[in-house]
Amino acid sequence: MNAFVTAVVVIHDADEFFIATAKALANQTRKPDHTLVIDSGTNPETNANRELSASLGFDYIRVGSDSKLQDSIQAAISGSNHPGQWLWILHDDSAPSPTALQELVAAVELSPSVAIAGPKLIKWQQLRMIGQLGLTLTPGNAPFSPVSSQFDQGQHDDIDDVMAVSTAAALVRADVFDELGGFDPAAPPLAADIDFSVRARLAGHRVIVVPKAHVQHAGLSLTGKRERNWLGASPKTALRRAAIHLRFTYGRAAWLPLFWLALPLIGILRAVLQISRKRPELIWAEISSAIWGFFTVGRRISSRRLRAKTSKLQIRELRSLRASRAEVRSHRRLAQEHEEA
Repeated sequence: MNAFVTAVVVIHDADEFFIATAKALANQTRKPDHTLVIDSGTNPETNANRELSASLGFDYIRVGSDSKLQDSIQAAISGSNHPGQWLWILHDDSAPSPTALQELVAAVELSPSVAIAGPKLIKWQQLRMIGQLGLTLTPGNAPFSPVSSQFDQGQHDDIDDVMAVSTAAALVRADVFDELGGFDPAAPPLAADIDFSVRARLAGHRVIVVPKAHVQHAGLSLTGKRERNWLGASPKTALRRAAIHLRFTYGRAAWLPLFWLALPLIGILRAVLQISRKRPELIWAEISSAIWGFFTVGRRISSRRLRAKTSKLQIRELRSLRASRAEVRSHRRLAQEHEEA
């Protein structure tokens, strides 16, 4: 069965990036069967995005500026029952190369067990620099990007199965999206991507990357170039919140009460550690995230219940897809050397 692809472009106050993304989408060698632009920008008076979408034959919907990605995807698939439907989720700052969708569709049509396929994310206007190629969890259940800020020489082009991918330009089976209940509304923004992929894995589906599919990604959220309420906190704090959420959601149940009770102390100790590492900019992220995790534990419990509803596998069965401790140490050392250079 041929894939019916609905491209969903979620835009939020990044008009100059959306222009590049929209034009790149229109130039695909394998065009989406339907394209829907969902605008959650804070300026409802502007018509530029609507006019650009119309000129390219895209449908356009304006939603509230506080709308989440989950709401946007639900709007895209409501009332649609095309057999073999796939959702191609594009952020406004993710411009695909001309053959990106063609490569993604070829990969999923070749392997029916695949539910989510992500591209090789390239840094914006740095076409030889890998931004991301799949995601995973550390042994402590923190999010981890094993391939990032590396010069692309094809050295990772044999990678396929991964634990997770970013939602930026990810191709997702619509029926699996429904099966999993979509993105977890309790997950903080930077945990939602990896959580969705891991739940797909635990439900028995494959998650892959397709290195031949290239997508430029500016990563506006992580670089602090979006308004603060998009992540609900600074990028550093949002990353720490994501780590705490994932540890609660995928950690061993027996240890969670102790981890919860110790969170305030853990936050203080990690803040002291950041001082010793000469990273004072992380002090508030550590302390505030620990407090946040302590007082929102109910949302973490709901995330564990959501995971349990569709899981057919145990998290330990995904051990081979995790980052090793040695890999995490090496990655941190290289990152520190890069900062000091």
